Amino acid sequence: MKKSYKKFVILFFIILLGVGIYFVWKQIKSVSVVGIVDKTNQNLPTSELVTPTSTRQGGLNQTNQVPNEASGTKITISKISDIPIFDFWINKKTGDVFYLSQGGGVFLAKDGKDGNVSDQQVTAINYILETPSGEKTLVVFGNPHSPQWGIFDSIDKVWRPLPSNISSATWGRNEDELIVVKKNASNSSLGFLDLKKTPPEFKNIITSFSFKDVRLSFISPNSLFITELPSSKYVSRAWLLDIKSLSLNVLNSGENDLFFRWSQDKSFVFGFGLRSGFGVFEGSPLSNQIPLPFSTIPQKCAGVFSTIYCFIPQNSNRSFFDDYMMNKNYSSDFLYIENSYSGNSNTYALLGLNNNNPVDAKNPRVFENKLYFINKYDNFLYKITGVENSSPVYKEPYD
Repeated sequence: MKKSYKKFVILFFIILLGVGIYFVWKQIKSVSVVGIVDKTNQNLPTSELVTPTSTRQGGLNQTNQVPNEASGTKITISKISDIPIFDFWINKKTGDVFYLSQGGGVFLAKDGKDGNVSDQQVTAINYILETPSGEKTLVVFGNPHSPQWGIFDSIDKVWRPLPSNISSATWGRNEDELIVVKKNASNSSLGFLDLKKTPPEFKNIITSFSFKDVRLSFISPNSLFITELPSSKYVSRAWLLDIKSLSLNVLNSGENDLFFRWSQDKSFVFGFGLRSGFGVFEGSPLSNQIPLPFSTIPQKCAGVFSTIYCFIPQNSNRSFFDDYMMNKNYSSDFLYIENSYSGNSNTYALLGLNNNNPVDAKNPRVFENKLYFINKYDNFLYKITGVENSSPVYKEPYD
Protein backbone atom coordinates (compact mmCIF):
# COMPACT_ATOMS: atom_id res chain seq x y z
CA MET A 1 0.00 0.00 0.00
CA LYS A 2 2.83 2.40 0.90
CA LYS A 3 4.63 1.57 -2.38
CA SER A 4 1.46 2.32 -4.38
CA TYR A 5 1.01 5.61 -2.51
CA LYS A 6 4.63 6.63 -3.21
CA LYS A 7 4.22 5.79 -6.91
CA PHE A 8 1.03 7.88 -7.04
CA VAL A 9 2.77 10.89 -5.41
CA ILE A 10 5.74 10.65 -7.76
CA LEU A 11 3.45 10.34 -10.79
CA PHE A 12 1.41 13.34 -9.59
CA PHE A 13 4.53 15.55 -9.30
CA ILE A 14 5.75 14.45 -12.73
CA ILE A 15 2.40 15.52 -14.24
CA LEU A 16 2.55 18.89 -12.44
CA LEU A 17 6.12 19.45 -13.69
CA GLY A 18 5.10 18.63 -17.24
CA VAL A 19 2.15 21.03 -17.13
CA GLY A 20 4.40 23.78 -15.73
CA ILE A 21 7.02 23.31 -18.44
CA TYR A 22 4.29 23.42 -21.11
CA PHE A 23 2.91 26.75 -19.90
CA VAL A 24 6.38 28.30 -19.56
CA TRP A 25 7.19 27.16 -23.10
CA LYS A 26 4.00 28.77 -24.39
CA GLN A 27 4.85 32.07 -22.70
CA ILE A 28 8.37 32.08 -24.13
CA LYS A 29 7.08 31.24 -27.59
CA SER A 30 4.63 34.17 -27.51
CA VAL A 31 7.39 36.77 -26.96
CA SER A 32 8.92 38.17 -30.14
CA VAL A 33 12.68 38.37 -30.26
CA VAL A 34 14.25 41.58 -31.56
CA GLY A 35 17.46 40.78 -33.42
CA ILE A 36 20.19 43.39 -32.84
CA VAL A 37 23.08 43.37 -35.31
CA ASP A 38 25.92 45.74 -36.05
CA LYS A 39 27.60 46.46 -39.39
CA THR A 40 29.81 43.36 -39.06
CA ASN A 41 26.69 41.14 -38.74
CA GLN A 42 27.77 39.84 -35.35
CA ASN A 43 25.03 38.44 -33.14
CA LEU A 44 24.37 40.73 -30.20
CA PRO A 45 21.99 40.61 -27.24
CA THR A 46 18.31 40.20 -28.05
CA SER A 47 15.26 42.08 -26.88
CA GLU A 48 11.56 41.51 -26.59
CA LEU A 49 8.32 43.25 -27.50
CA VAL A 50 5.61 43.93 -24.96
CA THR A 51 2.32 45.74 -25.36
CA PRO A 52 1.30 48.64 -23.14
CA THR A 53 -1.45 48.69 -20.58
CA SER A 54 -4.84 49.61 -22.00
CA THR A 55 -5.33 52.60 -19.69
CA ARG A 56 -4.54 55.91 -21.43
CA GLN A 57 -3.66 58.75 -19.08
CA GLY A 58 -1.58 61.89 -18.89
CA GLY A 59 2.10 61.06 -18.62
CA LEU A 60 3.69 63.94 -16.74
CA ASN A 61 6.38 63.31 -14.15
CA GLN A 62 5.88 59.59 -13.62
CA THR A 63 7.97 56.41 -13.46
CA ASN A 64 7.66 54.49 -16.72
CA GLN A 65 7.15 50.78 -16.19
CA VAL A 66 7.13 48.06 -18.84
CA PRO A 67 3.80 46.21 -18.96
CA ASN A 68 3.77 42.41 -18.94
CA GLU A 69 1.54 41.35 -21.80
CA ALA A 70 3.46 39.99 -24.80
CA SER A 71 2.73 40.53 -28.49
CA GLY A 72 3.92 39.07 -31.77
CA THR A 73 5.50 41.90 -33.79
CA LYS A 74 9.18 41.63 -34.69
CA ILE A 75 11.65 44.46 -35.17
CA THR A 76 15.39 44.52 -35.84
CA ILE A 77 18.04 47.01 -34.69
CA SER A 78 21.23 47.62 -36.71
CA LYS A 79 24.20 49.93 -36.29
CA ILE A 80 24.64 51.87 -39.54
CA SER A 81 27.44 54.39 -38.92
CA ASP A 82 31.15 53.61 -38.87
CA ILE A 83 31.96 56.31 -36.32
CA PRO A 84 30.28 58.30 -33.52
CA ILE A 85 28.13 61.11 -34.93
CA PHE A 86 26.69 64.48 -33.94
CA ASP A 87 23.39 64.31 -35.86
CA PHE A 88 21.93 63.02 -39.13
CA TRP A 89 19.27 63.58 -41.78
CA ILE A 90 17.60 61.59 -44.55
CA ASN A 91 17.15 62.56 -48.20
CA LYS A 92 13.58 61.34 -48.61
CA LYS A 93 13.75 61.39 -52.40
CA THR A 94 16.66 58.95 -52.53
CA GLY A 95 16.56 57.29 -49.09
CA ASP A 96 20.22 58.27 -48.49
CA VAL A 97 21.17 58.77 -44.83
CA PHE A 98 23.74 61.52 -44.18
CA TYR A 99 25.39 62.30 -40.88
CA LEU A 100 27.68 64.87 -39.33
CA SER A 101 30.60 63.34 -37.49
CA GLN A 102 31.55 64.76 -34.11
CA GLY A 103 34.46 66.40 -35.90
CA GLY A 104 32.07 68.17 -38.30
CA GLY A 105 32.58 66.06 -41.44
CA VAL A 106 29.68 64.93 -43.64
CA PHE A 107 29.34 61.20 -44.33
CA LEU A 108 26.92 58.95 -46.21
CA ALA A 109 25.88 55.84 -44.25
CA LYS A 110 26.26 52.72 -46.42
CA ASP A 111 26.32 48.94 -46.00
CA GLY A 112 30.08 48.90 -46.50
CA LYS A 113 32.48 51.66 -45.54
CA ASP A 114 30.69 54.98 -45.10
CA GLY A 115 31.48 57.58 -47.73
CA ASN A 116 33.05 60.92 -46.83
CA VAL A 117 31.06 63.31 -49.03
CA SER A 118 32.71 66.61 -48.03
CA ASP A 119 36.27 67.52 -47.08
CA GLN A 120 35.09 70.72 -45.39
CA GLN A 121 34.36 70.48 -41.67
CA VAL A 122 32.44 72.66 -39.22
CA THR A 123 33.23 72.86 -35.51
CA ALA A 124 31.22 73.58 -32.35
CA ILE A 125 27.94 72.42 -33.93
CA ASN A 126 24.78 73.46 -32.04
CA TYR A 127 22.01 71.75 -34.03
CA ILE A 128 20.75 71.09 -37.55
CA LEU A 129 17.46 71.74 -39.38
CA GLU A 130 16.80 69.81 -42.57
CA THR A 131 14.19 70.69 -45.20
CA PRO A 132 11.11 68.42 -45.47
CA SER A 133 12.72 66.60 -48.41
CA GLY A 134 16.07 66.30 -46.65
CA GLU A 135 17.91 67.65 -49.70
CA LYS A 136 19.25 70.68 -47.79
CA THR A 137 20.33 70.98 -44.18
CA LEU A 138 20.78 74.14 -42.14
CA VAL A 139 23.71 73.74 -39.72
CA VAL A 140 24.11 76.03 -36.70
CA PHE A 141 27.57 76.25 -35.11
CA GLY A 142 29.72 78.46 -32.90
CA ASN A 143 28.54 80.47 -29.89
CA PRO A 144 24.84 79.61 -29.21
CA HIS A 145 24.17 83.28 -28.38
CA SER A 146 25.92 84.49 -31.53
CA PRO A 147 25.84 81.53 -33.91
CA GLN A 148 27.09 81.04 -37.45
CA TRP A 149 25.03 79.39 -40.18
CA GLY A 150 25.69 77.24 -43.20
CA ILE A 151 23.65 75.09 -45.59
CA PHE A 152 24.77 71.68 -46.80
CA ASP A 153 23.28 70.61 -50.15
CA SER A 154 22.93 66.82 -50.22
CA ILE A 155 22.52 66.83 -54.01
CA ASP A 156 25.57 68.94 -54.96
CA LYS A 157 27.52 67.82 -51.84
CA VAL A 158 28.62 71.41 -51.15
CA TRP A 159 28.45 73.90 -48.27
CA ARG A 160 26.87 77.33 -48.76
CA PRO A 161 27.67 79.98 -46.12
CA LEU A 162 25.05 82.43 -44.91
CA PRO A 163 25.50 86.09 -43.92
CA SER A 164 27.27 86.59 -40.60
CA ASN A 165 24.60 88.96 -39.24
CA ILE A 166 21.95 86.21 -38.85
CA SER A 167 21.11 85.42 -35.21
CA SER A 168 18.29 82.89 -35.79
CA ALA A 169 16.86 81.06 -38.80
CA THR A 170 14.48 78.33 -39.98
CA TRP A 171 13.23 77.00 -43.29
CA GLY A 172 10.40 79.05 -44.78
CA ARG A 173 7.67 78.49 -47.39
CA ASN A 174 9.91 76.48 -49.71
CA GLU A 175 13.41 75.00 -49.85
CA ASP A 176 14.87 78.15 -51.39
CA GLU A 177 13.74 80.41 -48.56
CA LEU A 178 14.67 80.97 -44.92
CA ILE A 179 12.94 83.03 -42.26
CA VAL A 180 15.68 84.77 -40.30
CA VAL A 181 16.40 87.27 -37.57
CA LYS A 182 19.01 89.70 -38.93
CA LYS A 183 21.15 91.85 -36.65
CA ASN A 184 21.35 95.51 -37.65
CA ALA A 185 23.44 98.36 -36.24
CA SER A 186 20.93 99.26 -33.51
CA ASN A 187 18.27 96.52 -33.57
CA SER A 188 17.22 93.25 -35.23
CA SER A 189 14.75 92.56 -38.05
CA LEU A 190 12.65 89.52 -38.93
CA GLY A 191 12.31 88.67 -42.60
CA PHE A 192 12.55 86.26 -45.53
CA LEU A 193 15.94 85.34 -46.99
CA ASP A 194 15.77 84.40 -50.69
CA LEU A 195 18.47 81.77 -51.31
CA LYS A 196 18.01 81.85 -55.09
CA LYS A 197 19.64 85.28 -55.19
CA THR A 198 23.43 85.80 -54.98
CA PRO A 199 24.06 87.05 -52.39
CA PRO A 200 20.85 85.97 -50.58
CA GLU A 201 18.28 88.78 -50.56
CA PHE A 202 16.53 89.89 -47.34
CA LYS A 203 12.88 91.04 -47.29
CA ASN A 204 11.43 92.54 -44.10
CA ILE A 205 8.51 91.03 -42.17
CA ILE A 206 9.07 93.06 -38.98
CA THR A 207 11.56 95.95 -39.08
CA SER A 208 12.22 96.06 -35.34
CA PHE A 209 12.17 92.54 -33.83
CA SER A 210 12.83 92.67 -30.09
CA PHE A 211 13.08 88.95 -29.26
CA LYS A 212 16.57 87.68 -28.40
CA ASP A 213 18.10 84.20 -28.16
CA VAL A 214 15.16 82.51 -29.87
CA ARG A 215 14.57 79.47 -32.05
CA LEU A 216 12.12 79.66 -34.95
CA SER A 217 9.91 77.09 -36.64
CA PHE A 218 7.64 77.82 -39.60
CA ILE A 219 4.21 76.14 -39.78
CA SER A 220 2.43 76.42 -43.11
CA PRO A 221 0.77 78.53 -44.32
CA ASN A 222 1.54 81.67 -42.24
CA SER A 223 2.58 80.78 -38.68
CA LEU A 224 5.96 81.22 -37.03
CA PHE A 225 6.58 79.37 -33.76
CA ILE A 226 9.01 81.37 -31.57
CA THR A 227 10.66 80.00 -28.41
CA GLU A 228 13.39 81.36 -26.18
CA LEU A 229 16.37 79.11 -25.52
CA PRO A 230 15.70 76.73 -22.60
CA SER A 231 17.39 77.17 -19.24
CA SER A 232 17.02 75.84 -15.70
CA LYS A 233 18.16 79.21 -14.30
CA TYR A 234 15.53 81.46 -15.91
CA VAL A 235 12.13 81.09 -17.55
CA SER A 236 11.67 80.83 -21.31
CA ARG A 237 8.55 81.80 -23.27
CA ALA A 238 6.81 80.72 -26.47
CA TRP A 239 4.74 82.67 -29.00
CA LEU A 240 2.93 82.11 -32.29
CA LEU A 241 3.30 84.87 -34.88
CA ASP A 242 1.07 85.21 -37.93
CA ILE A 243 3.57 86.50 -40.50
CA LYS A 244 0.74 87.77 -42.71
CA SER A 245 -1.39 89.71 -40.20
CA LEU A 246 1.51 90.15 -37.69
CA SER A 247 -0.75 89.11 -34.82
CA LEU A 248 1.17 87.58 -31.90
CA ASN A 249 -0.25 85.03 -29.45
CA VAL A 250 1.42 83.93 -26.22
CA LEU A 251 1.56 80.12 -26.00
CA ASN A 252 3.60 79.87 -22.78
CA SER A 253 4.13 82.89 -20.54
CA GLY A 254 7.26 81.55 -18.88
CA GLU A 255 8.71 78.27 -17.65
CA ASN A 256 12.10 76.80 -16.78
CA ASP A 257 13.56 74.21 -19.18
CA LEU A 258 10.93 75.03 -21.81
CA PHE A 259 11.73 73.12 -25.00
CA PHE A 260 9.81 71.99 -28.11
CA ARG A 261 10.59 69.58 -30.94
CA TRP A 262 8.35 69.41 -34.00
CA SER A 263 7.57 66.20 -35.85
CA GLN A 264 8.98 65.93 -39.36
CA ASP A 265 5.70 66.89 -41.05
CA LYS A 266 4.75 69.46 -38.34
CA SER A 267 1.65 67.42 -37.41
CA PHE A 268 2.84 67.04 -33.78
CA VAL A 269 4.91 69.10 -31.39
CA PHE A 270 6.60 67.48 -28.40
CA GLY A 271 7.03 69.83 -25.46
CA PHE A 272 8.62 69.89 -22.03
CA GLY A 273 8.70 72.38 -19.19
CA LEU A 274 9.79 72.08 -15.58
CA ARG A 275 6.31 73.06 -14.36
CA SER A 276 4.10 71.32 -16.94
CA GLY A 277 6.24 68.26 -17.68
CA PHE A 278 6.12 66.37 -20.98
CA GLY A 279 3.27 66.73 -23.47
CA VAL A 280 2.40 65.95 -27.08
CA PHE A 281 0.17 68.35 -29.02
CA GLU A 282 -1.50 68.07 -32.40
CA GLY A 283 -1.14 71.02 -34.73
CA SER A 284 -0.66 74.63 -33.81
CA PRO A 285 -1.31 76.43 -31.54
CA LEU A 286 -0.80 74.07 -28.61
CA SER A 287 -4.51 73.41 -28.17
CA ASN A 288 -5.05 69.65 -28.49
CA GLN A 289 -2.92 67.63 -26.08
CA ILE A 290 -2.75 63.88 -26.69
CA PRO A 291 -2.98 61.86 -23.45
CA LEU A 292 -0.14 59.33 -23.25
CA PRO A 293 0.75 56.79 -20.52
CA PHE A 294 4.38 57.83 -20.08
CA SER A 295 6.83 60.69 -19.51
CA THR A 296 9.90 61.46 -21.61
CA ILE A 297 11.58 64.48 -23.23
CA PRO A 298 11.11 65.93 -26.76
CA GLN A 299 14.62 64.93 -27.91
CA LYS A 300 13.53 61.28 -27.66
CA CYS A 301 10.43 61.59 -29.86
CA ALA A 302 9.50 61.66 -33.54
CA GLY A 303 6.22 61.68 -35.39
CA VAL A 304 4.85 61.50 -38.89
CA PHE A 305 1.22 61.69 -40.05
CA SER A 306 -0.85 60.09 -37.26
CA THR A 307 1.92 58.04 -35.60
CA ILE A 308 4.01 58.97 -32.56
CA TYR A 309 7.37 57.33 -31.80
CA CYS A 310 8.90 57.97 -28.38
CA PHE A 311 11.80 56.41 -26.51
CA ILE A 312 10.88 56.30 -22.82
CA PRO A 313 13.37 56.35 -19.94
CA GLN A 314 12.61 53.71 -17.32
CA ASN A 315 12.84 56.36 -14.61
CA SER A 316 12.47 60.10 -15.06
CA ASN A 317 11.42 63.16 -13.09
CA ARG A 318 11.17 66.92 -13.56
CA SER A 319 14.95 67.40 -13.24
CA PHE A 320 15.67 64.75 -15.87
CA PHE A 321 15.67 67.25 -18.77
CA ASP A 322 18.34 69.52 -17.31
CA ASP A 323 20.55 66.66 -16.15
CA TYR A 324 20.18 64.96 -19.53
CA MET A 325 21.15 68.08 -21.48
CA MET A 326 24.29 68.45 -19.32
CA ASN A 327 25.16 64.74 -19.76
CA LYS A 328 24.80 64.13 -16.04
CA ASN A 329 22.63 61.08 -16.55
CA TYR A 330 21.90 58.31 -19.02
CA SER A 331 18.75 56.27 -19.44
CA SER A 332 17.69 52.79 -20.50
CA ASP A 333 14.78 53.24 -22.89
CA PHE A 334 11.66 51.49 -24.07
CA LEU A 335 10.22 52.32 -27.48
CA TYR A 336 6.57 53.37 -27.58
CA ILE A 337 4.63 53.67 -30.86
CA GLU A 338 1.04 54.91 -31.06
CA ASN A 339 -1.38 55.81 -33.82
CA SER A 340 -3.15 58.87 -32.46
CA TYR A 341 -6.26 58.26 -34.58
CA SER A 342 -6.90 54.61 -33.77
CA GLY A 343 -5.26 54.57 -30.34
CA ASN A 344 -3.40 51.35 -31.26
CA SER A 345 0.01 51.15 -29.62
CA ASN A 346 3.02 48.91 -28.97
CA THR A 347 5.85 49.12 -26.47
CA TYR A 348 9.24 47.54 -27.18
CA ALA A 349 11.67 46.66 -24.38
CA LEU A 350 15.15 47.28 -25.83
CA LEU A 351 17.48 45.29 -23.63
CA GLY A 352 20.85 46.22 -25.06
CA LEU A 353 23.13 46.81 -28.01
CA ASN A 354 26.81 46.08 -28.55
CA ASN A 355 29.03 45.87 -25.47
CA ASN A 356 25.84 45.22 -23.49
CA ASN A 357 24.94 48.91 -23.57
CA PRO A 358 21.26 49.71 -23.16
CA VAL A 359 19.49 52.07 -25.56
CA ASP A 360 19.56 55.76 -24.62
CA ALA A 361 18.06 57.18 -27.81
CA LYS A 362 18.08 60.78 -29.01
CA ASN A 363 17.06 62.70 -32.15
CA PRO A 364 14.95 59.93 -33.74
CA ARG A 365 13.69 60.29 -37.32
CA VAL A 366 11.29 58.14 -39.33
CA PHE A 367 11.41 57.17 -42.98
CA GLU A 368 9.34 54.45 -44.68
CA ASN A 369 9.35 51.45 -42.31
CA LYS A 370 12.51 52.49 -40.50
CA LEU A 371 13.17 54.45 -37.32
CA TYR A 372 16.65 55.98 -36.98
CA PHE A 373 18.24 57.22 -33.75
CA ILE A 374 21.53 58.03 -32.04
CA ASN A 375 22.43 55.93 -29.00
CA LYS A 376 23.82 58.28 -26.38
CA TYR A 377 25.99 55.54 -24.86
CA ASP A 378 28.27 55.35 -27.90
CA ASN A 379 26.89 58.10 -30.22
CA PHE A 380 26.63 55.71 -33.17
CA LEU A 381 23.68 55.84 -35.56
CA TYR A 382 21.19 52.95 -35.40
CA LYS A 383 18.24 51.83 -37.49
CA ILE A 384 15.14 49.96 -36.35
CA THR A 385 13.25 48.14 -39.11
CA GLY A 386 9.77 46.71 -38.88
CA VAL A 387 8.16 49.64 -37.06
CA GLU A 388 4.52 50.09 -37.96
CA ASN A 389 2.72 52.83 -39.85
CA SER A 390 5.76 54.79 -41.01
CA SER A 391 5.94 57.48 -43.67
CA PRO A 392 4.84 56.62 -47.24
CA VAL A 393 6.62 57.45 -50.47
CA TYR A 394 7.94 61.01 -50.37
CA LYS A 395 5.82 63.76 -51.91
CA GLU A 396 6.69 67.42 -52.43
CA PRO A 397 5.93 69.17 -49.10
CA TYR A 398 5.22 72.61 -50.52
CA ASP A 399 2.52 71.65 -53.05
